[in-house]
Amino acid sequence: MEKIKMESIIESLLFVWGEPMSVKMISEALGVESKEVYRVLLDMTEKYESDQRGLIIRRVNKSFQLVSKRENFAYVEQLVRPIKKKKLSQSALEVLAIIAYRQPVTRGEVEGIRGVKSDKVIEGLINKGFVAEKGRSNTIGKPIIFGTTDKFLEYMNMSDLDELPDLDDFIEDFSQLSQWEKNQISIDDMEEMDGDRVSDVKETE
Repeated sequence: MEKIKMESIIESLLFVWGEPMSVKMISEALGVESKEVYRVLLDMTEKYESDQRGLIIRRVNKSFQLVSKRENFAYVEQLVRPIKKKKLSQSALEVLAIIAYRQPVTRGEVEGIRGVKSDKVIEGLINKGFVAEKGRSNTIGKPIIFGTTDKFLEYMNMSDLDELPDLDDFIEDFSQLSQWEKNQISIDDMEEMDGDRVSDVKETE
């Protein structure tokens, strides 16, 4: 298949799919080897960026997504009424940051760093797709280990975890927190989780 034809089909697939689409899925749809599809996607990503288009192709691990350019959000916002969402609570941000930087990590390790129980906060993050079980540790009891997901990368506007800022910078000025706010990440019922956290603290006193 000619490259220009592949690019046309891939563009249509990404537009219709909306969510990040894996190279494997695109490869199967085209009937072309994954390596060739991946090379074409990288070329398309660079082309979209250099052409100063209103849309760009964003890589999320081994998937790609067609999205609007961040710089144009103010104009898009005038046409689309924004949906008000609850932002992540402080406790959720703490847990998500620990998992992001320490992964794979067990619940016990998260709680050891925070000093309070975190099972319900972790459960909330899992339900919203930001965190997932990644297997079991080889330590005694073989506890479940957790890590972040592609949805986490998508909301953080990152291609992979290598783009996480230095932990020292994160702690110093909460620059990552502002990024979460800009992307309007939300988790329902976090106020209830904060209440659970207060109860947990009281139980440990």
